[in-house]
Amino acid sequence: MDCCTYAAPAILPVLCVYIPMRVPGLRAEHQPERLWPGRPMLQQDESFSSWFARVAEMNGLLPQELMRALFPRHHLGLYDLDRAAPGALIERLAAKTGRAAPDLRNATFARWAGTVFERDDGRTKLGWLPPSGAASNSEGGFGQQVCRHCLDEDRTPHLRLSWRLSFVTACADHAVHLINRCPSCGFQLLPMRRGTKRLFVDCARCGDDLRSVRPERASRQVIELQSRMLCNASDLWSMLDGHGPILSLAWFEILERLVRLFCVGPQARPLRTHLADVAQCATHAIDRLPPIRDFRALEPSGRASLLELASWMMTDWPRRFVGACRQVGVHAGLIDKHGRRLPYALHHAIRWNLFDAETVTDDGEVVAARAHLEAAGIRPTLAALRTLVGRSLDGRGHLTAPARTAIAWGTHRHWKLQGVAPEVRAAARTAAHRAGMNLGVWVDRALRSALLDATISPKSVINGTGEQETITDRSRRHT
Repeated sequence: MDCCTYAAPAILPVLCVYIPMRVPGLRAEHQPERLWPGRPMLQQDESFSSWFARVAEMNGLLPQELMRALFPRHHLGLYDLDRAAPGALIERLAAKTGRAAPDLRNATFARWAGTVFERDDGRTKLGWLPPSGAASNSEGGFGQQVCRHCLDEDRTPHLRLSWRLSFVTACADHAVHLINRCPSCGFQLLPMRRGTKRLFVDCARCGDDLRSVRPERASRQVIELQSRMLCNASDLWSMLDGHGPILSLAWFEILERLVRLFCVGPQARPLRTHLADVAQCATHAIDRLPPIRDFRALEPSGRASLLELASWMMTDWPRRFVGACRQVGVHAGLIDKHGRRLPYALHHAIRWNLFDAETVTDDGEVVAARAHLEAAGIRPTLAALRTLVGRSLDGRGHLTAPARTAIAWGTHRHWKLQGVAPEVRAAARTAAHRAGMNLGVWVDRALRSALLDATISPKSVINGTGEQETITDRSRRHT
């Protein structure tokens, strides 16, 4: 056991936390810090959360209890210790364990600030740093990645900080893919949830030994690509083949956008299939990938397949990227949907190769297309004109015909109740809320019911297709 001293009674650590030893004659600020009995060494590349859990175990506490002992008003579930460990927590643990505070701080995500992510305020999502078990407590949440061979060979089982990165999918020492959930019950691996006796080795839900898992073998290409990405994460500059050196922060942002392009959207499967045939890599894993919005929730082998495709597209930049996008019809809007800032290398490739010919630039072309549709007896709606022209009509919707004819509606939020007494208006809103309806739907149904009950002679109205029907017929159709 790699600690300086260790005491068996479980109550002793709690007393050490709350009742420090005092030296008579010394002022409070000069009193020496009393070290805890269990103070494990920080292993090489060990994450701060792993070390924190081992400190709690060696002092006879659960991680949650250790956090409450240090900060009574704080709850461990509110923190991702690898990402946003409070500075006061690191200083307090350094004083009580005799470890250097800079070493503990270097065991967090702070070591990758400026390379993998720009800055972290602890609240926003980070593309390559998923929360470990913080997203949900279900089988679909994020889990801590581990290598079962490393846990089996470690004299003191511990978690590596690099296992928290989304682009780390395999163990280079054993050439196997990592696992992020229990193969027996499918539950995510949560290192901070202690439901078993053996830390980091047993599943927190079913208690099965994770070291008995037979992981999937990782190819040599996956190991080499992962090593290259880890080198980029440790350096300020990275080489983009065909373009030149760029900031590692920009390199990882381009890689993330390409991986997300393979996950969800109408272009995802055609693009994956095309690249699998051209790049000739991981076709068996690509076919099994489900459509998913957050690629971080994929299994490690699935993420490795997408990273291989993205890495292939980033070679000979931007020729391969532009060629693949043109082959399957990927345009600029699918890559940058929200108009956010893009790295210059990606923005330049999109602007000069995937953007110019996507939008109609002449109003006369739209007018001529509308006249052609009207001559053919086709209503010149936005969808019909876009199909005929084959390009987007961005900013020219005023030149198209509406999709359907409808009765004019009001503009005020509660225009349906204008002229109604305030108490009646409030009661209508309350009734609509209790019925689980929109206010307009509730008022429409109430008026139809009142007209039918009063046997008012039907009035003709215009339906959604432009045809006329009576109120009675329309009510029966809705019913």
